[in-house]
Amino acid sequence: MTEQETTQSPDAGKASTAGKLTGGKLCIPAVGAIGALVPAIILAAVGNYGLTRFMFAYIIAFAFFLSISLGALFFVCIQHISRAAWSVTSRRVAEVLAMTMPVMAIAFLPIAANVWLGGGDVYPWAASHAHHAPAQGEEHADTTHTTDDHAPAADHAEPATGHASLTARDEYAPDEKKAAHAADTASVVHAAPAQEVVVDESHTEPAVTLDGHRHIPGVIDPHTEEIYTAKKAAYLNVPFFIARWVIYFAVWIGLSFTFWKKSVEQDTTGDVQLTRFMERLSPLAIVLFAVTVTYATFDLIMSLSPAWFSTIFGVYYFAGCMLSIFAVLILVLSFLRNKGIIDKDTVSKEHLHDHGKFLFGFVVFWAYIAFSQYMLIWYASLPETTFWFVARGATTVSADFNSWSIVSIAMIFCNFFIPFIGLMSRHIKRTNATLQFWAVWLLVFHWVDLWWLIMPEMSVSLKVGLVEILTMVGLGGLFVAGAVWVGSLNAIVPQKDPRMTESLAFKNM
Repeated sequence: MTEQETTQSPDAGKASTAGKLTGGKLCIPAVGAIGALVPAIILAAVGNYGLTRFMFAYIIAFAFFLSISLGALFFVCIQHISRAAWSVTSRRVAEVLAMTMPVMAIAFLPIAANVWLGGGDVYPWAASHAHHAPAQGEEHADTTHTTDDHAPAADHAEPATGHASLTARDEYAPDEKKAAHAADTASVVHAAPAQEVVVDESHTEPAVTLDGHRHIPGVIDPHTEEIYTAKKAAYLNVPFFIARWVIYFAVWIGLSFTFWKKSVEQDTTGDVQLTRFMERLSPLAIVLFAVTVTYATFDLIMSLSPAWFSTIFGVYYFAGCMLSIFAVLILVLSFLRNKGIIDKDTVSKEHLHDHGKFLFGFVVFWAYIAFSQYMLIWYASLPETTFWFVARGATTVSADFNSWSIVSIAMIFCNFFIPFIGLMSRHIKRTNATLQFWAVWLLVFHWVDLWWLIMPEMSVSLKVGLVEILTMVGLGGLFVAGAVWVGSLNAIVPQKDPRMTESLAFKNM
């Protein structure tokens, strides 16, 4: 910081005209959250998958809104460590979004409870046994057993009981559970009426089991999956999982609160030393952020399939965090400008243009990380890693295409090629309406990306409906309520930041 910046510009605070958010409207998103989550739970409970589907939908929504909070925290850190001036007028919004972290900590409690209670239907390593009994009525649970080991299941054959079908996770269950299952299956087979079976030898379908796990012959088998899962038992266990998340949220809440508190304190004092403190804190904050986000991503998403591993997975989620925060900043800042809460000269077309450039840049970064992860696994072709992509239809073997293959192909075009072309033009990024359109587009496909990562662990069939939509609305209501409450406490633009004058005068080349 130069000597000229050590004193506060007398005009900076006057020029940064901005009001506060209205905290009196908190009840709207809060009530909306309850009004959406309750029917989501009820709909899931009476459906084929029971509360398992609600938990998968909840994890998707949680990962989505957590990515916004984490992206906001990283944005604040980067602005301080780089001593950026252009972003001063929009930094407070990011500080407010980062301060939703306590809300996300509360929102994590259902996930923690599911793990603590042995929710092996979601996180298989958390169960006291390998797997709980499947929910009755699962449409992909119809595994008919016959005396001919090579005969396919008869069309529309239904087991007589919900316990007669063996899941992928049951296949590596303790021997006594297998024996009980075998006895149960034998009674079903003898009780079932004889049916004519037609064998088509021209095509062999890959083995399909319960819970969305397709164990393709020659790719990975349940025994191999058990071995890899057992090797991770020292890391993937319930007490350590809960302890890690306590640490994650302690770090994230501590950092977000510190940056926000020092920033709003400067609104009153104008003390430049507060800016210097945040600049010195930022390098440590980025190191802590990188470590915690990487391991949190492993825990939240990758451990849904405990046998699979990818060292780049944390960076993949980070790319989504940055895509989401720049999209959200564009939408929130545009909304505040239109409502007159932020003056259009305070956050001008120049500032939004820069946010658009970063949005465009992270579209490319996401594609680079996604391709890098897939390419390394594809050309190595190791069974212990390829099965994860095969389950999502991301395969070059046409026989292994499934319903998720459509989503995999759509992600290539809708999360990269189309927005890459759409955001390339300078004119697009300087036109508020089109910039907002692409921000919404990328947020939608960020959710689709998370859905593609998480939902195949429940079903090989595409699952999206009212349960997923209502869960998103419910968690979104809590997230918005938290952000509005924090934003109502202070001005939504820093008032006495030493770089405010430079930010107000910012122009793109």
